[in-house]
Amino acid sequence: MGSLKFGAFPRSGSHFFIHLTNCEWLDHRIEPLGTEQNVVVSIRNPLECVPSWITLTRDNRNDRAEKVLEWYYAYYSKCLVSDLVVIPFQQLIVEPARCVDYVASHYGLTLKTNPFNLSDGIHYPSKNKKNFATIIEEMKTAPSFQPAMGLFEELCVSVG
Repeated sequence: MGSLKFGAFPRSGSHFFIHLTNCEWLDHRIEPLGTEQNVVVSIRNPLECVPSWITLTRDNRNDRAEKVLEWYYAYYSKCLVSDLVVIPFQQLIVEPARCVDYVASHYGLTLKTNPFNLSDGIHYPSKNKKNFATIIEEMKTAPSFQPAMGLFEELCVSVG
């Protein structure tokens, strides 16, 4: 059987899913995605998670949008070729129990969900979004923007 392992690109529901299921956290690293069993990841629109990550980390590089988009593309490209479940962020936060049931069924695991309250501090949404518009404009001119958006659309399929 084994245990469930969860990974995600930053700002894509990581803390929420970990708290929800008590699964093993794989961090934001790409390497385990092709080698670990029973892996699930969440995917969030790059127009939401990339500006949030850049803001959270106070990234001021001139090419910050391109660099983070390259990482996003590399991360989800690995997901595309690996045998794992990808859960759209929007579905995860709206239908968490359904997503957990789907993952459990897919991998033949018994998973229990923990009670949760979205106000209890398990999630850390970006509250300061004043620079998001500028970052999004940077993203739209970055060479990796269209490939990242295409990959998001390809992998963002509703589960269950």
